[in-house]
Amino acid sequence: MKLKVWGGTALGVVLLITGTLFYGLHVLEEQEAEHARFFETGKVINQLLTDYAGAIKHVDENKDISGVTDFYSSDYMAPERGRWELKKDVSISDVSSFKLIADGATDYNRGDLNTELQQYFNSLESIKRVKCKIDMIEEIEPERAVTLRIKYILDGVDQNGLAFQDRFFYRWWLVNEGGAAGAFDWKVVRDQLVEGVRTSGTREGFASVNPMNLGIDFTHARDPDLDA
Repeated sequence: MKLKVWGGTALGVVLLITGTLFYGLHVLEEQEAEHARFFETGKVINQLLTDYAGAIKHVDENKDISGVTDFYSSDYMAPERGRWELKKDVSISDVSSFKLIADGATDYNRGDLNTELQQYFNSLESIKRVKCKIDMIEEIEPERAVTLRIKYILDGVDQNGLAFQDRFFYRWWLVNEGGAAGAFDWKVVRDQLVEGVRTSGTREGFASVNPMNLGIDFTHARDPDLDA
């Protein structure tokens, strides 16, 4: 009788350990699969931002913004987005700074966005450099949807011949519109301005610097005792 009891107990322990082991392996596999989905989503979005920057640079070559607007969904809708405008902030010597603000709280659809983007690019004479990268991922549903902040940096020359740099932060809502399983076709379905600054100037201050503009009032004079 004791052998049967001990045998049954031992079998139960073995089954419990085996079950726990298999459950642990299953959980580990699920975690690894989830990590792989996160990694793949992040990699694809990084490439998306690289391609987006490339499309903007291409506008400088052919003056066609369709390559940029293609990144936005046909279902794009941004409630209470408002019009993004640059407002002059501070000027020192030949350098001026502007703040990018959301003027009003108008809902924006794809047509409104296209018009605003066209006006922005029309204000530029040339584009020297563009960079777009992830600032922070706020929410993510791997392979389906992502909410993130992006950093946008553009160096160029405006229609007045002034060199400038735009440093903008946006919030993007991305949705994967790829139809087939495992397909990726990420589109911006909504955007929101976080903050933005433009710095512009003639660059003359770098070629000929007036010390007084830098707060330097020292005047060099030869020591008369050296001529005595």
